[in-house]
Amino acid sequence: MIIDPTRIYEVQGQRYELQTATLVAAVANNQSIIAAVSGYIHYLMGWKIYSLAGGATDIDLKAGSGGTVLMNITLPAANKDDLPVIDSAYFKLATNQALVCDVNTTGVHLNIFYLTIKG
Repeated sequence: MIIDPTRIYEVQGQRYELQTATLVAAVANNQSIIAAVSGYIHYLMGWKIYSLAGGATDIDLKAGSGGTVLMNITLPAANKDDLPVIDSAYFKLATNQALVCDVNTTGVHLNIFYLTIKG
């Protein structure tokens, strides 16, 4: 049996639980991964990404629909990418901003690990 403990983070005296967003994304732009929350900031803490087909995969993680590309991820054919969960974020979004993705070649399965903290 595997037990996966809940990760709790404390920021300025407040406790926040690590959350997971899952998306099976086809080739398309501005696909919502994490919705914007009024007055809150999303921090990307890690991910697991799997390509769904035989071709290479190219993904842009963006700050909001049509927004700035925060990170580009390119996977070889039928591959995966794991960015381990860490105690400090890989990047954060601005207050009230969603995380979206553009999938440019073949479909992917994304698991995004994040915190949503009052801004």
